Amino acid sequence: MEIGWRLKKEAWGKGYAFEGASACLQYGFNELSFSDVFSFTADVNKPSKKVMKKIGMNFIKTFNHPKVKKDSPLNKHVLFHINQKEEGGVS
Repeated sequence: MEIGWRLKKEAWGKGYAFEGASACLQYGFNELSFSDVFSFTADVNKPSKKVMKKIGMNFIKTFNHPKVKKDSPLNKHVLFHINQKEEGGVS
């Protein structure tokens, strides 16, 4: 299962991504019985990486996105993961 967020610029930096991601993660683990959740973003997207860490996800690896041009600054991506046992840190 994958979790992600996309907010319009006016909503950036107000905690909405963290709040929504936390609620979705809890719902997925507690109500839908997900065992694992993944998330990925461009490596340059520091705010999203911060949210991933804040909701308790762990860095897995860096990879080149197959659908992004190799010379694009958005090509390098990071993959994060959390499993149901680790979810306790999400509030």
